[in-house]
Amino acid sequence: MAFRPEFVEALSLFATAVERLTAKGHPAPVLVGGAAVELYTAGQVVSGDFDFVSPVQTAFFEELKALGFELPNKADWLQHSLLHPELLFGVQVVSKPLIRTETEDDASLETLTSWVLEFEP
Repeated sequence: MAFRPEFVEALSLFATAVERLTAKGHPAPVLVGGAAVELYTAGQVVSGDFDFVSPVQTAFFEELKALGFELPNKADWLQHSLLHPELLFGVQVVSKPLIRTETEDDASLETLTSWVLEFEP
């Protein structure tokens, strides 16, 4: 199954924002949730928004705003979310750190499995 064109365009915008962030010395936001599943399954599962984990939400959102995302003027819109008005994708930062508790040590983190997927449209 192929990716939706608007999903590919949104990913390209996120890639640009992340490149700009890391060039300024910020850590790269991590894509989580449904959009991560959509990416991992090559579009077999469809998501309506993009969720990220990032300790630098303000800087990340500034980069996204420069790329056309905006904070809608709606009473029910979450303050930690943006929307791209043409692609109709929302983006939010759902957490600052990846999950880590005070009882975890570095040895227990070594047993976690993660995937880094390179995306080329």
